[in-house]
Amino acid sequence: MLKLVHPYLPILVHCHFPFTKENEYIQRLISLLEEYLMSEAEISESLGSLYKYAQQLDKAEEYYRQALSLAPENPFYLNNLAFVLIDSETNIEEGLELVDQALDSIPDHYVILDTKGWGLYKQGKYTEALEILEKCWELKPIYNHLIYTHLEEVSNTLSKKQG
Repeated sequence: MLKLVHPYLPILVHCHFPFTKENEYIQRLISLLEEYLMSEAEISESLGSLYKYAQQLDKAEEYYRQALSLAPENPFYLNNLAFVLIDSETNIEEGLELVDQALDSIPDHYVILDTKGWGLYKQGKYTEALEILEKCWELKPIYNHLIYTHLEEVSNTLSKKQG
């Protein structure tokens, strides 16, 4: 049997199975992911993404931390946790430490640079944030609306500060 994992499987499952019977559907999702031979770390990361898109950020953080504990060197797991911590303003400092670790592995990855720039913006370091987000924008292979909105927000904030 051919095993393919769609990268947006958590989102698709969420769209079809609302959180009214959350535990039942999460167990179904875990079973599906296990059928696709995903590791425990990959399953935890997928659950973190599912909760992130459902705006249940405490649970997203919990599952991202679990994924990271199982694969502590994975730069994408570092970045996912960092983004939740930064975007929710739960712990911007820790988020920036995590994103710096991810950048040590992949220094020019546009998604990780977006997280770094967004974290610097949240700290009020607008000029530094803009430089990183502009680099991120140049490196992206395709249009990314989240990066665009981050870049616009930082640019607008800097314009207001200077004007």
